[in-house]
Amino acid sequence: MKNVMTRAWEIAKEGVKKFGGKVKEYFAQALVMAWAEMKKGADKVKTHFDAVKEAKEFSKKNFDGYVAQMNKKGVKTTYRTSESISMIAPNGLEAIAYVETSNGKKINGTITFESYIFVRLASGKVQRAGTKTIKFNESDYSLI
Repeated sequence: MKNVMTRAWEIAKEGVKKFGGKVKEYFAQALVMAWAEMKKGADKVKTHFDAVKEAKEFSKKNFDGYVAQMNKKGVKTTYRTSESISMIAPNGLEAIAYVETSNGKKINGTITFESYIFVRLASGKVQRAGTKTIKFNESDYSLI
């Protein structure tokens, strides 16, 4: 929204330079024009929500890779969702693995998400089985 307002003021000031008068006389129409510009380009604009969605998809692919790796080792799946799995190892031990995606951290213009895979053993002990990081340049995403 801030981008639309800023652009509207720019358009209104251009009107004053071209035709004279006061900025406030042009502002209403400039706002309509700025909004139209934003809507026209909106289908190309990625938002922070798109970054979150991409990070969650990344986490699911990371988890799918982990599950495939466990299956190659002979671990049997007893129950599976997109974010968790119940497994039985060849030696009979049961475990539950699940994936979590961290909230995005903004540092120096980069939004960083981490995909954690945790395993809860039958004893109740939870251990981290893996972490992968995905980063986005904040400049690639609009804050609308």
